[in-house]
Amino acid sequence: MASYDKLKSGWRYRIRQKNKAGEWTNYGESKFRTKKDAQIAAAKMQEKIDKGFSMVGSNVSITDYFNTWYGRYKVGKVAKPTEEWYYNTARWIEIYFGDTPLKSIRRSNYQDFITWLGTDQTHNDKPKKAMARSTVQKMNSFIRSMVKDAQEDGITDIDFTRKITLVGTAGKDASEKFLNLADFNKLIALAKSRANIKAITEYMIVTQAYTGMRFEEVLGLSWDRIDFDNLTIKIDRSWDYKTRPRRDHDAFAPLKNKPSYRTISIPNELADLLKKLHTEQAEAFMKSGYRDPDNLVFRNNLGDWASNHAINDVLKRLTEALGIPRITSHGLRHTHGSVLIYQGVSLLSVSHRLGHGNLQTTMTTYLHIIDEMQARDDTKISNILENLG
Repeated sequence: MASYDKLKSGWRYRIRQKNKAGEWTNYGESKFRTKKDAQIAAAKMQEKIDKGFSMVGSNVSITDYFNTWYGRYKVGKVAKPTEEWYYNTARWIEIYFGDTPLKSIRRSNYQDFITWLGTDQTHNDKPKKAMARSTVQKMNSFIRSMVKDAQEDGITDIDFTRKITLVGTAGKDASEKFLNLADFNKLIALAKSRANIKAITEYMIVTQAYTGMRFEEVLGLSWDRIDFDNLTIKIDRSWDYKTRPRRDHDAFAPLKNKPSYRTISIPNELADLLKKLHTEQAEAFMKSGYRDPDNLVFRNNLGDWASNHAINDVLKRLTEALGIPRITSHGLRHTHGSVLIYQGVSLLSVSHRLGHGNLQTTMTTYLHIIDEMQARDDTKISNILENLG
């Protein structure tokens, strides 16, 4: 029997059914405009299943195989934002390949698909903008994982994702993702001065700047996770802001990966600011009679939390007022890490603090800082060597 969910990106259906071996198999698709569209698609899939639809040894299409693959191995096992990436990848696979059998796809066909994603094209006489190279790279990594499992299932005999040339538009320059230390200090000071219970966004901005937490981690922070005595924050859950209504409760969600579960230190400056918020929040809730069953840190006087768009909008106004480069909410996290690295904190410690999946992610993200530090060290080395003898 199919179940249906309303996501930010549209309706999704899921069908969970046992196969002949007695194993549970998940089938699903998403991005439907209406629930009725999802119901029609689910009925078609159920009909195929009832007629003996099977993956192994069949002419299954790449679309059906990918949908079943991520339904079985990814849905409910990865963070919600990551699930959205899989859904989006499935949509582009269906748009481009349709019912093309997975076993018939060769590297040249797949390269054409990758090129199509990363360049300006047309589809159904409508323009399609080129995707960023980083987006194409991420989607390719999902498909590559799927292909490896398809090989083990006997669906295809080749890995057509090998030696693919990735294309796409250039991402933002490093200077657009980070602030220098002087500008970062100005931004923190201005946000601090404007923070109040009605302007919860400024409180969130300062918290991200001091901790490097992801936006969804900040939203999911509750008061019992802050240890004011030992100056630490325990990060062990996020807030599902993408699929749950704004006034919804108990929208806590898992973190992005295992290393994301962490406890980090905070400075006295942030602890004092959060104490101020706690007092303001208690007074506002007492006056209105509102009680928050989630005990969230970042609810304003009306009991609302701020969206990522709202944070970025406030950041735009703050940076314009200061005459410094514009930065996003995620840029606060990047700047936090870059400041620590440039001040001599080890890459491993920064990686742990930010909850990166591995050290390579940290090295890749902060390559420009590493290069700058190497140039600084080269000068220092030269000065030392010149004074020898």
